[in-house]
Amino acid sequence: MVELLLSGLLLQVASASAMPMICVDKIRGEQTLSTLTEDALASALLSTKRVRVTENCAKADYTLKGSVVERADLKSRSEGEATGVASAGGAYGRGGGGFAAMGAKGEEALSTTETKRSVTLIVKLVRQDGDIPFAGTQDSSPSKNRSAVSEAIDKLTRELLREVFPAAGASAPEGNYRKIR
Repeated sequence: MVELLLSGLLLQVASASAMPMICVDKIRGEQTLSTLTEDALASALLSTKRVRVTENCAKADYTLKGSVVERADLKSRSEGEATGVASAGGAYGRGGGGFAAMGAKGEEALSTTETKRSVTLIVKLVRQDGDIPFAGTQDSSPSKNRSAVSEAIDKLTRELLREVFPAAGASAPEGNYRKIR
């Protein structure tokens, strides 16, 4: 907090240096997913305007570490129908013989496959002195408009800020998404 004296009034103004600085360190997991998760976590924290984010972990007050696991549930359904008709006949007599055959077959098949992806995000916030003020796990599944990763990050970020930095949370906006559970 910075205190300003203006015309006899003492004003307290929050300065940028008073906000805690967080470094998003390694998020373990499949390489592409972990890189995406690290970037999305940094973006989510930065957009709250309640903490500062840095890539220099030596300068940070806190380091965010963790892991992410993605699961894919595959649901498959197949059905088919077939119809066949066959007819054959033959005739033999004194003058010779003959044979005739006729057949028809029809098939119809329908197959659908649906893949649902879900993630488990596990993070811990580590102070410079090594203490861990927050650790959390978030399981998530995708919604119609959001990926499983962004949903898990959104919920876990709000929980982290509410538990570790409660004083800053009273006036800060909740973001674009209001529904948490």
